[in-house]
Amino acid sequence: MQFSNIPVRAKEQVIVGSGTTRWVAVEVLFPRNCKTLFIEKLFTTNRNEEDIYGAPDTIIEEAENPRIPVANFSEEAITISKGQLLGNGHDANRWLDQTGKIPKEDQMKFESQARVLKAIAEINENEEKHSTLIRSQTNLDKKSKSDQEIPGEEYGEPPVEGGPKTAEVVEDFTPSNKLLEEIDICKELSADQAKTLQQILVRNKEAFGLDGRLGNYSEEVEIPMLPNAKPIALPPIPLSPANREAV
Repeated sequence: MQFSNIPVRAKEQVIVGSGTTRWVAVEVLFPRNCKTLFIEKLFTTNRNEEDIYGAPDTIIEEAENPRIPVANFSEEAITISKGQLLGNGHDANRWLDQTGKIPKEDQMKFESQARVLKAIAEINENEEKHSTLIRSQTNLDKKSKSDQEIPGEEYGEPPVEGGPKTAEVVEDFTPSNKLLEEIDICKELSADQAKTLQQILVRNKEAFGLDGRLGNYSEEVEIPMLPNAKPIALPPIPLSPANREAV
């Protein structure tokens, strides 16, 4: 039974714009008892050596509609024909290195790189959502200015009930007896170093907002407003998990 160099072909005709990446549905025959395929990258020249396109190294799972990304680096759109070869698949369990055979230091390095790439992807996704929100707000501002020119109307729409909107507060309660469980101590420290650091943390536990000590203020606070200022309601700007940790 063939476990490597399994042809991966486009399931349908697809046009990929210049300088863009597009997911392409593929047809591939998974070997028996194989649920994961490693697709080896395959780049193709369009007209000259500088106009290239292709799919990077990709891992796909056996599913109803497997897809792989195809990037077009050329200056013109390219057409991927139905049945066109996009890569060669290999049984991931046989082709890739097993975790047990990789030194622990390399595993930690790979995991760290994966976390960085994941964080970058989440930040890019968040920035794209933020840009969409800003464009929407700009259009709203233009509409408001236009509506204010109409006599007797200060707003294009009636004010939203309930006043300005706020993001839902995520409850973050950590009891004192779970302080060491919540803190991620560097795995590269020796046992003695880790124990010493834990003792320092416990001695200075008052520096942390444990048992709900911080974040609760029962008094009412009045925020001064400019004369004739009108309240507005805007949706909260979403944050990626990586940015939420930073905040």
